[in-house]
Amino acid sequence: MKKFIFLSLIILFSTKTQNISAKQNIFIVDNIVVSSEITGGNNREKHLNTGFKKGFKNLVINLLKKEDQKKILSTDLKKIKSLVESYKILEEKNFEKEYILKLSITFDKNKVKQFFYKKNIPYLESSNLEIIVYPIMILESELQ
Repeated sequence: MKKFIFLSLIILFSTKTQNISAKQNIFIVDNIVVSSEITGGNNREKHLNTGFKKGFKNLVINLLKKEDQKKILSTDLKKIKSLVESYKILEEKNFEKEYILKLSITFDKNKVKQFFYKKNIPYLESSNLEIIVYPIMILESELQ
């Protein structure tokens, strides 16, 4: 039983769940899922726009303090699209009455910084540091 718990802890700590990363001059927001009932019109465009808003919200939540988030989250879609460098559709599904879109959005870091600067909002840019912790159990001077 102890070995099972030990192995479970190792697996738990070694998995990576972060979905926002900062590389060079971009912010990447991964695994954005948008789904709704299929209606007439262009479902893909509607879901892309919703995905852009959702991705921007995830980015803002991870970079700004709560009081500053409220000021930024009301940003219009046109401005959000101007901050997007590129996007990638990871998965697109049409079920009987449901449309599901999974995408990854790349935001231009310099444009995002300028946007926050113009709004006089400080932000926290964290580095992507990976740490693996291996628990070690020692009982009566023996390694378990």
